[in-house]
Amino acid sequence: MSMKVLIVGPEDLVNITKETAKKYVELELIPVIYDSPSQVVTLIEQHHHLCDILLLTGSAPYLIAKNNWIKRKTEFNKPILYIALTEASIYRVLFKITNDMHMQAKPFSAFSSDYTESEFRKCLDELGISNIHMFIKDSTIGVNTDELTSFHYQLWKENKVQAVITAYYAVYQQLLKLGVPVYRLDLSKSSIENTLQRVLLEGKRMHQAKNQIAVSYLGFHDPNHADYRTAEFEQMIESYGEEVLAVIDWTEEGYLRFVTTREEIEKNTKQFKEMAILQDIEHAFKIVTYLGIGFGHTPKEAELKAHDAMMKAKSTREASCYIVEIDGKVYGPIGMSTNLNYSSRSGNAELLLIAKKAGISIGTLNKLISFCEQSGTTKLTTVDLSIGFGITLRSARRILSNLERHNFAKIIGEEQPINKGRPRQIYKLTLQL
Repeated sequence: MSMKVLIVGPEDLVNITKETAKKYVELELIPVIYDSPSQVVTLIEQHHHLCDILLLTGSAPYLIAKNNWIKRKTEFNKPILYIALTEASIYRVLFKITNDMHMQAKPFSAFSSDYTESEFRKCLDELGISNIHMFIKDSTIGVNTDELTSFHYQLWKENKVQAVITAYYAVYQQLLKLGVPVYRLDLSKSSIENTLQRVLLEGKRMHQAKNQIAVSYLGFHDPNHADYRTAEFEQMIESYGEEVLAVIDWTEEGYLRFVTTREEIEKNTKQFKEMAILQDIEHAFKIVTYLGIGFGHTPKEAELKAHDAMMKAKSTREASCYIVEIDGKVYGPIGMSTNLNYSSRSGNAELLLIAKKAGISIGTLNKLISFCEQSGTTKLTTVDLSIGFGITLRSARRILSNLERHNFAKIIGEEQPINKGRPRQIYKLTLQL
């Protein structure tokens, strides 16, 4: 098993990581160097197709990338890990500064940094040091290396600090040129080792997941439709089966069953985002179908999950597809404008209690939370919920009424439909999402 790992970071940290990774023969590291963390999103977009796993050298580039995807409401469908700075890195740099100042017979009473103040404070407290002043500029989001360089340089020029500690290679290089006593927070070998071991474990998990069995059930909202037994329809089904390398048969209940692997389903749906076959059938034959896909380590397990997914798709009364994972996580409706992913289970005692009080399932509650997170608001109407869940207005009204009755939602206003009709009540969820 060989895993391609895209490692993104400044040159020095990428080189250290590559050197440490030489003994991990299963990992093939693909280096991508940046001058500033602000380049990380563009670089990932340009190179992510080369890898199985993405590895970032620090929390700052990870947070920049993650927040960018959240703002754009997109997902990165490959595992992302980052090598964290640890206390060992902070202790090492503090010791070096203290030693250098002692050798030069200079006092050390203050420093500036662009790393987390709480981490420095914790280490200084552990060392029993309370007489060193810190000037900290938080730079975890929206890093501007020129601004950071100016911040540190001004403090040093005004004799407010004797040293600068930076987590950024570009800042380090610029301050060196300006003659500032600057120290680099680098990655500890133990942190790199631990993260590479996590990368290996993630790779093994991915390999096992790709080999999971996938079972799909295709059903018909109108089982008496004449066209789904025609040669043309069967040819379309056979073509889809060839695309996903599936074995196809008809069940006694009148469903089409496809048996393949998770890897083929992921490729065909572009990581659970598209499901063209349902729209193709509806367009060509005016047949409205629904599809449930389940994964499992065994055929039986996959069939049970596929049945659960099919029941969710069937309940929408339109062309829709749902996927249920081994752990009960649900994706769907696939290919629709609102594609939710949520778990039909929960170990959260508070959510279980809310579901019980409101008389709804934990799956429905998790689905509602996912819907609100994706839409970016906790305000909604029965129409919003009906469209988002693919359920009837009556069912949507029952869910919101139950939540409102038990003080998990409140009515905050009304909206008038474009056409004549009764005003719709606007609900606001009061759950702590």
